[in-house]
Amino acid sequence: MDNILEIFSYNRVFTVILVLIGSYAGIKIGSAVLKKMAERYSQKRIQINGLIPIYKLLIYLFALFFIVFGILEVSKESLTALGLSLGVALGFAFQDILGNIFGGFIIIFTKPFAVGDKIQIGSFYGEVTDISLRRILIVTPDDSVVNVPNKAILTENISNSNGGELNCQVVAEIYLPITTDLDKAKKIGIDAAYSSPYAYLKKPVAIRFKYHYDQAPVILMKVKAYVFDHRYEFVFASDIVVRVQEKMKEEKML
Repeated sequence: MDNILEIFSYNRVFTVILVLIGSYAGIKIGSAVLKKMAERYSQKRIQINGLIPIYKLLIYLFALFFIVFGILEVSKESLTALGLSLGVALGFAFQDILGNIFGGFIIIFTKPFAVGDKIQIGSFYGEVTDISLRRILIVTPDDSVVNVPNKAILTENISNSNGGELNCQVVAEIYLPITTDLDKAKKIGIDAAYSSPYAYLKKPVAIRFKYHYDQAPVILMKVKAYVFDHRYEFVFASDIVVRVQEKMKEEKML
């Protein structure tokens, strides 16, 4: 009992609180600085944002070790005994929290995605804006912020649209009359994609046709092209559709 009171003395508890406050402030300030750098150096935005979860983890670990061994001065024997006695109880009481923390470590070390990536996880699609040891924040195309628990990566299917790069593939769909000249439509689709100011010109444009029935038989043309920055994904797709339709009207194909 005396040992416990000595470990958790007033001065030590006060120092622990100061360390926790300092760690929290350090995480907030450091993350904000990295995010500003990412926006300033847009070509390296994904890479810089990817440092944020690692930075947070290092602060967490430093604070934990400093508190346990530097301030409280807990011996290895006491720590082992305490861990064994509390491990089972905490495991049952906080299994959701522990599952999220475990998922957070998986994200940080295996990097299936990073801050700034466009991902689909379960039914949610959007840009990852933050990763912590507890949850992932995703901003959807309609600007909704979705809080996804980290443990979801263990049970949900995940797809990454850009894989750590700024550019990503975009698919624009245009429905055409069944009598459309497909060779001419293909050329118009390719020209529309390459002439868009949002196009990433270092990757190819592909055109796919598919017969479709929607009250009447039509042809579905898919223009697969790459946008230079995934934040313009839907703007790029709309721009392609508008350019294709305008050109086809000019050629009297619509």
